[in-house]
Amino acid sequence: MSTTAVALAVALLVVVASLFNGFINNVENTGRQVFGDIYLNPWISIPQYQLLIDKLDDIECVDSAAMTVKTYGLLRLDTGNVKPAQVIGIDPEQYSRVTQLQDYLLIHKDSSSLPNFSDNAHDNQGFVAVGVLDSADEQTDQYDFESIKKQWLGKELILTTGIVTSRQNQDNQSITKIKQKHYIFKISDFVFTGLHPLDTSTVFLPIDSVRGLAGSNAEDFGTFTEAILIKLHDNTDPQKAIPLIKQTWQNFASEQNLPSQYISNPQIVTSSQLQKSYILELQKQMDLLMIIFGIVCSAAVMLIFCILYMIVMNKQKDIAVIKSFGAGKTTICTIFLGFGGCIGLAGSLVGIAIGWFIIRNINFLEQIVRVLFGIKLWKSSVYMFTKIPNSLDITAAGWILLSAVIAAVFGALVPAIVAARTNPVKILRYE
Repeated sequence: MSTTAVALAVALLVVVASLFNGFINNVENTGRQVFGDIYLNPWISIPQYQLLIDKLDDIECVDSAAMTVKTYGLLRLDTGNVKPAQVIGIDPEQYSRVTQLQDYLLIHKDSSSLPNFSDNAHDNQGFVAVGVLDSADEQTDQYDFESIKKQWLGKELILTTGIVTSRQNQDNQSITKIKQKHYIFKISDFVFTGLHPLDTSTVFLPIDSVRGLAGSNAEDFGTFTEAILIKLHDNTDPQKAIPLIKQTWQNFASEQNLPSQYISNPQIVTSSQLQKSYILELQKQMDLLMIIFGIVCSAAVMLIFCILYMIVMNKQKDIAVIKSFGAGKTTICTIFLGFGGCIGLAGSLVGIAIGWFIIRNINFLEQIVRVLFGIKLWKSSVYMFTKIPNSLDITAAGWILLSAVIAAVFGALVPAIVAARTNPVKILRYE
């Protein structure tokens, strides 16, 4: 009974810890896939960005770098629907060397090369996230990729952005107007990352086209961000690479005569640092949940205490006989503490095995619940990712096992002391 209680408590804690740590790891990994290892935001438009990319590529620890321009707009579909869109300007080949873009494409996923975006006014191309064009099934939370490809490949979409223009009139007064810009392009591929915020809003277009839409000219004021994404060689410490990247940026900015305030204060952070506040909140939630479940699972300690105490009360004669043969208090105490430790160890091992089984098959188990009860427990619109993390956290499992054994020994402490203090003379005097 007590071993079963420990096993169930450990299994619960292992599943919770693995789910939370798996989610946090997914967030960090996705951050690296989307932002690269190092994120460089110069706070200013960079006309000669390719020259900067070449200089960054020359750094020994840098594998590759890519330029991105991000803005926002409204996308009009040929169905008449209008959807908000996050527009990212990229060079497909360059961007895919830093991120996993090609793995996310539906058409060119296994191609030897990616299609180059064309800036030809009659042949503009772009990649569109699947969630922009269609909605996931409410029950399965999955997209019908074949239907999306059949319906939308090669279709023309209209993107509209708004920028603020400032001009001087004849009286030398500044006149500010809001100006709409339109861009028509054909869909040449579809993007599915498995990350809900990206899959439901993102459009990839040529860098220079997005710059024009975003209002990066000197007389325009648009909402846009130009950033350099940098991928490092394997086993490179990002913290050691940041000073080299910063020095390269400062040299480049000085050569290009950029304003001094932008030369010394670029934003250069790792992808983990970029998401630090969000990850810290997730860790706080996990710690709080583990504390709550830990308190609930302490019932297993009380169960061990009750069972061992009953054993001590019912086996006082046997304990007295053992002590009459010369066993000391320490020996008796050690026996019961060892008994409690064995219960904790056996229960923990069984609990970890149960937790591992649940975690490894959690997506399948979630599907069974959906089929039997019509309830979708995990939706990407709520939890960001399309799949539940299904990897056992070995480190967390080890700490939980150690804690369970210590707790079981603690639960056996009082019965062990009672047993050690048994007086064989009083117990056996009438035998």
